[in-house]
Amino acid sequence: MALSGCYALLKYLVVIINFIFFLAGIGVVTAGIYLLTDSTMYVQVVQDDANFHTGIYILIAAGVLMFIVGFLGCCGALRESPCMLVTFFSFLLVILVVEVAAGCWVYYNLPELEKMLQEHVKRTVEVDYSTNEYLTKTFDTIQSNLECCGADGPRDWSKSQFNQGKKKSDKGLDLAISSSPQTYKLPLSCCSTPTSPQICDDGSRIGVSANIPVVMHQQGCIDKLKKVLKEHMVIGWVLLIIIAVLELFGLIFSLVLCCAVRSSTDHYKS
Repeated sequence: MALSGCYALLKYLVVIINFIFFLAGIGVVTAGIYLLTDSTMYVQVVQDDANFHTGIYILIAAGVLMFIVGFLGCCGALRESPCMLVTFFSFLLVILVVEVAAGCWVYYNLPELEKMLQEHVKRTVEVDYSTNEYLTKTFDTIQSNLECCGADGPRDWSKSQFNQGKKKSDKGLDLAISSSPQTYKLPLSCCSTPTSPQICDDGSRIGVSANIPVVMHQQGCIDKLKKVLKEHMVIGWVLLIIIAVLELFGLIFSLVLCCAVRSSTDHYKS
C-alpha cells in the first residue's frame, strides 16, 4: 500500500539523500583512481610507500560501498521494501561508525603523518632525485608549483645524490660552497624564472656563507607541502562532517520510513 502525507514526503527525502550518497560514491572512486594515476599530484612524493597505496585502495573500496548503499537505499525507499530499508540502515550505520573511527585515527596520528612526510621528502631530495625518473619529475613539479627548493631549503641539494659525480647538466645550476672550485647544483625547478635560464645561471654562484640568490626559491618544500596538505585537510574535515550529518539523517529517516511501511502494510492486511 502506497504511503501518503508526511510519510510520502519522507520517502522522497530518503531517495534524495541516497542519491547524494550514490553520487558521492562515484566521486570518491574517481578521486581514488585519480590519486593513483596522476603524476602531478603533490602527495605522490610518498607514493612508493605501501601505506599510501593501502590508503587509496581503502578510499576506493569506501567509494564503491557508498555507491552500493546509495543504490540500495534508493531502491528500498521507492519500492517501500522494509527488508531493503533495514539492510540499508545496517550498512549505513557501519559506514558511519568506520568514518568516525577513521577521523579520530587521522586526528590523533597527525604528528606521525607529518613526520612520515618529512622523511619521504628528505629521502626524495637526498637519494631518489635523478635516480628515480618518476619521483624526479614529480618533485620538479612540486618545486615549480609551490615555489620551494629542497626539503628544508636550497642547501639540502649539497647532500643529494643529484650532485654525486660532479657532472654538468642542463637540469641543474652550479652553486659554490666555498672559495674553491668545489660546487653543487640546484635543479632548474628551484629557479623562480625557469623561462630565463641565463638569469638563473648568472645568479647561481655563491660562497658557502652567502645568501641564496633571489632568483632561487628560498623556502624548503616540507613547510610548503604541510601548508597545502593542511588546507586540503580542512576541506576534507568539512566534507566529512557534511557527509556524516547526511548519513545521520539517512539513518533516522530510513528507520522511520521502515516503521511507517510496516505499519501501513499491517493496517492494509487487517
